[in-house]
Amino acid sequence: MRTRSAGLALLFERVVMITLHPYPMWQRQMLKWFFALVIVKLCWFFFFIVFRAPDWHPLFQVNGLAIRGGDSFTYYEAMEAFVQHGQYAGACRMPGLLPVYWPLRWFIGEESAMVGMIFIQLAVDVLATWMLAVFAARVFGAHRSFFITLALASLSTFVAIRSNYLLSDSLCISFFILSAYFLSSYFLNASKGALWLSGGFFVWSIFLRPIMIVVIPVILLLMLLHHRDWRKVTRTAMMWMMPIVLVLGLWFARNKVVYGRNILLVAPL
Repeated sequence: MRTRSAGLALLFERVVMITLHPYPMWQRQMLKWFFALVIVKLCWFFFFIVFRAPDWHPLFQVNGLAIRGGDSFTYYEAMEAFVQHGQYAGACRMPGLLPVYWPLRWFIGEESAMVGMIFIQLAVDVLATWMLAVFAARVFGAHRSFFITLALASLSTFVAIRSNYLLSDSLCISFFILSAYFLSSYFLNASKGALWLSGGFFVWSIFLRPIMIVVIPVILLLMLLHHRDWRKVTRTAMMWMMPIVLVLGLWFARNKVVYGRNILLVAPL
């Protein structure tokens, strides 16, 4: 049992250290900051459960933990239709939450799955906050940027409260940060895998909040500023756009078959 625990601890340490590339000099001293981040996020998480959830009507609560927002029903009713009938019933909502919700729903039931969603949102938020701080350190080239960003992102109630809601905002913000982090990893070491991961997480953020599609020109501009060579920019942009075009193309084709309409993102409510 001790051997297994030691192995998990070592794996966890390596994951944290990998995200710190290219700052190996920080080594294990950074683990205490990661644990501090986890503690702060947990405090916010349970603070909102204890002091905010009771103010909501029971119809908007799930087991006293998860909170339904005004749009939650449109997301989860569409996913429930997929679980029960095998058909995602929502041209007005892209199924960005479905890959996370469906496995939970299959194994632990509807209400438990909803509660599980907010804990997953919390875990991804912790990881994204950490990676955002590393991203800031990479951009500004200073350790101070890491700590300032980590503190501001950890203490922000605007970000923290999103984890408690059964909406797409929390995961959208987190996946966009992961996309930016992996894009910076590509800029550092020209890793194709990092570039594809960046594109993958970005298209996932689009499926969570379609408005994210307007950020694409900004990212293409960053690629141009980085490479300053049209051929390299074109090659990089095509690789980054590959998962975006593929997944959006499949969604467009699905909507054409199901609804007989040209719906790239969502249909009007």
